[in-house]
Amino acid sequence: MAGAPSAARGEKSRLVAFGLGYLFPGAGHFYAGESWRGATIMGVVYGSIMFMMSEPESSTAIDAAGVVALGTYLWSMIDAPMAANRQNRRVRAKAAANP
Repeated sequence: MAGAPSAARGEKSRLVAFGLGYLFPGAGHFYAGESWRGATIMGVVYGSIMFMMSEPESSTAIDAAGVVALGTYLWSMIDAPMAANRQNRRVRAKAAANP
């Protein structure tokens, strides 16, 4: 299949990256080799959720943390396939430099 990722070369699937990002925020980035970005996303999303749970009487803080968590979660799903593309470009550039 033309254009499909090659596991032998270390290329990553955009669909798998999206699916992992959908299930667990940041997991698609770990899969794509961007561990620092995946850890940041996980920290923001899960940190916001923990903050919401620790401040039950402050509706403004809960609303703000909810917006941050939801926005970061959605961004993670959008950016995970792009992270796979970035990884694939790095793999192809390395393969082209070392034939």
